[in-house]
Amino acid sequence: MSEQDNPAEPDMEPVRTDVWQLISDGIERDGDRVARSHLAAGIPIYTSRPDTPAGVVIREMPEGTRQLVRFDADGEHVVGSLPAVEPRI
Repeated sequence: MSEQDNPAEPDMEPVRTDVWQLISDGIERDGDRVARSHLAAGIPIYTSRPDTPAGVVIREMPEGTRQLVRFDADGEHVVGSLPAVEPRI
């Protein structure tokens, strides 16, 4: 095969994907349907709000319990509790 049959790719910048934008787009498209299905299956969901402290996320349990958690190389750590919410299931 000659070089003409298989031209080299030009140097291209890697595509950078904004994960948070993808998540936001999915939520806008699907609402909280997937979150509700996880909760209905007994699986907690993880969220963040504008007032969530830096370095932590909110873990919401199926029964409505909410906790602030952080992650590191040793796993997940509860760092605080939040008022429970009405279960979404």
